[in-house]
Amino acid sequence: MSSEMKIKILLILVLVFMASSAFTSAQAAAVQPLEASVLAHRYERYLKFEKYQLYKEYKAVKKYKGYKKYSDLYRLYKKNSKKYSGYAKYKNYYDGYQKYQKKKKYASYGKYAFFNNERNKEYSTAVYKTAYEQLKNTAVNAVQNQGQNQSAAPVNYSVSPKIKVGLNSYKKSDLEDKSITVKVNSPSKIQEEGGVELARIPDNTEIRIFFDFSEKIYRVVSVNLDKNYNRPIIIIPDNKEQGVCNVEGVGSYRDSIEVRFASFTKRLWVINELPMEYYVWGMGEAANGSPMEYLKALSVAYRTYGYWKVKNGTSYEKEGFNVTDTGSSQVYGGFNRENNQPNIVAAAKDTSGLIARYGDRIAITPYCSGTDGNTRSWKDVWGSENYPWCQSVADPLGVKANATTLNGNHMVGMSATGAYNYAKQQGWGYEQILKYYYQGIALAKEW
Repeated sequence: MSSEMKIKILLILVLVFMASSAFTSAQAAAVQPLEASVLAHRYERYLKFEKYQLYKEYKAVKKYKGYKKYSDLYRLYKKNSKKYSGYAKYKNYYDGYQKYQKKKKYASYGKYAFFNNERNKEYSTAVYKTAYEQLKNTAVNAVQNQGQNQSAAPVNYSVSPKIKVGLNSYKKSDLEDKSITVKVNSPSKIQEEGGVELARIPDNTEIRIFFDFSEKIYRVVSVNLDKNYNRPIIIIPDNKEQGVCNVEGVGSYRDSIEVRFASFTKRLWVINELPMEYYVWGMGEAANGSPMEYLKALSVAYRTYGYWKVKNGTSYEKEGFNVTDTGSSQVYGGFNRENNQPNIVAAAKDTSGLIARYGDRIAITPYCSGTDGNTRSWKDVWGSENYPWCQSVADPLGVKANATTLNGNHMVGMSATGAYNYAKQQGWGYEQILKYYYQGIALAKEW
């Protein structure tokens, strides 16, 4: 090993020590924002590189997608080799289709194809891999081993309001004869919309939901259950603090999963309903290694925006939820995201129940990636004078060279780049950051 490589490895180990200490103390995280940020950046880059490798595995077997018909014939042969002896010749088709079935869940990782170029090859190097392995195995595990997993600590379930998040939708051609498959990690119940219980199921059980787009019928298949129903299907884990539903090809999510057909868009939606605080834990709008005061500011803005949508939002009302999990609302990554960002969870806990208010109103809190040196008022961008807390303010620390050309960058409300730098460079606290970008607000403990 070269001396240069030894120095790099030593540096990474030093950063790991600092970062792991930061995970157990919000104060330490604020003292070492640069080191934690570098480590988190390398962790996330290598994680995406790994996902791209899985996508390549999917691409290698995608050609077998059309083998289903012959695979089914070989299945008949396996069940009755004498009766269907002529179908033995389709074994290769069966094997190929099984490979496709195992890898198709990685199709969505095609968005990481940018790793397939010279510029990004560095993300596959030992430096990034070391940061990934150390942060995953040392820092995250250290948090999880503090007597109780940080992300599993109970929230006041009875008072935290709930939010419904639209995760994924399907049109008829997307599903064909396929199901939406959900696996639960705790004993759960399956019910129809309206509260009619259909079945109780043990932990680690799969529920498959098929939908007939012509007849608008839900078919539910699970342990001792194979029936048709007319109303949306809801899966609810018994364990309110640690119950998680894994939706195949979509992700893992706390609390309940609903499968609902929206006649308004003629699409079948997978919806996650959960307490607002758990929703904030799954925030996907920041890196885990960011300055703690910035993460707290963003947690309050994220919570307030979600709460406003629950109380006032109508954009997705006809589809049965409050927000999407994408940038069209706020980026939400569910339990998978939460489990890999202990600092963000800590910031959310430190501000639990805290929202922004303007007088007696919930102050909707839009935010943007950065600006050209000034934020924009709500009136300038969207024409209404009904949101006076969203005024144009100077944003010298939030300047991004391409701010005016970034797709969807409205520059209204809090500038993420500016807030990050005010916390990191100026030592601003989260309340100072929020009251600067949202003029005239007060922070209130709502629950």
